[in-house]
Amino acid sequence: MANKMFIPFNGCNYKGATMIAGSFTPNGTSAVASSSVKGTRFSVAYGGTAGKWVITLDDKYPDFVAGNVIVQADAASSVTPQLGAYDPVAKTIAIFTVTSGALATLASTNNARIHFVLWMKNSVAPK
Repeated sequence: MANKMFIPFNGCNYKGATMIAGSFTPNGTSAVASSSVKGTRFSVAYGGTAGKWVITLDDKYPDFVAGNVIVQADAASSVTPQLGAYDPVAKTIAIFTVTSGALATLASTNNARIHFVLWMKNSVAPK
């Protein structure tokens, strides 16, 4: 437990912006184990093709402001993670892992994780 009070980030230039952060352990071309998911307000599933995972948000957000995704690995890797397009109707955003220009799956290892942070606009009010 932290020994101080944290103040929510207010530096985003959008009214009602909220952050969703999490991580999960990839499992090759198999389903992601729910026990490996860290974070709340989303679920994650294998995307049906090598190197694709789909994040489904619990709530509907009118706009995707910004995001970041990284791969944690046991050793240096040439895998490049990418965020896909946000679908506000389905409440989904894809995460892709790419090696040499092609989708590449990640095996489940002791230290392999995909971490992400999404900034979502929580209001239809203008900036």
